[in-house]
Amino acid sequence: MIFLTTGTQLPFDRLVYWMDHFCKENPEVKCFGQIGNSNYVPNHFRWVENLDFFEFDRAFEKAELVVAHAGMGTILTSLCEGKNLLVVPRKSTLREHRNNHQEGTAKKFSVFENCAKAETYQEFSKYIAAFLNAKSSQKTELLPKFAPASTLNALAEILKS
Repeated sequence: MIFLTTGTQLPFDRLVYWMDHFCKENPEVKCFGQIGNSNYVPNHFRWVENLDFFEFDRAFEKAELVVAHAGMGTILTSLCEGKNLLVVPRKSTLREHRNNHQEGTAKKFSVFENCAKAETYQEFSKYIAAFLNAKSSQKTELLPKFAPASTLNALAEILKS
């Protein structure tokens, strides 16, 4: 199952439309989305406006692929859990966010094996199709949940001084 999450602060109609269009073209694809207060209403996958913490966790756990905006919470959770992740950064030029910080975030984290970014629908659909064809739902590279001991020790020394 593909789990789409767009964040909770702002609508992300472009991403919801892309997912809906992909599901229309590929009706065998199972997708569930948390789309927030989107102005676009999808017709080709199951969706809700918001999930509570536990519902989100269950949907996330079931997902073979997470498709999301380039929000830090979703990116870090996906990398820590070894989920395959496709991020689409919001663009300020499309009035999806106040600046383009998500583009830098997506670029930085796309170096991880299981994290890809898409700037266009062609990249978006190409990645999902390749993922589905490879059936690469196995967990891959994990991001550690905690900083290395050397970093924590250095911080402790700073706090002591």
